[in-house]
Amino acid sequence: MLLSRLNWIIAIPLFNCLNKSSLNRLQSVQNAAGRLLTNSRKRSDIVPILKSLHWLPVSFRISFTPLVLIFKALHAKTPQAFGIVAPKLWNELPSFFHFINSEEAFKTFLFRQAFG
Repeated sequence: MLLSRLNWIIAIPLFNCLNKSSLNRLQSVQNAAGRLLTNSRKRSDIVPILKSLHWLPVSFRISFTPLVLIFKALHAKTPQAFGIVAPKLWNELPSFFHFINSEEAFKTFLFRQAFG
């Protein structure tokens, strides 16, 4: 339930930009949820926790969903139009992303980009 609420809040920046302070608060909520679910200490490094849960950090999650939808649209998997956000996000990707043909490979590359 918490994650569905968090995902709903994260979708808002597509239409209304959140400031860095708000993003940091959302990330803190996600970090606390991850630590709670994995029974980790407060001082534990959050990156391995998020990675093990297959949760992207908030800042990457904001662009992940529209980028996957763009990928699907470009590969005739959905008839959606995305206005201004979709072309901007797509054009900001490294060029090799544009030649990936598998949705799973595309998602994997985005996930790897989030965690370096």
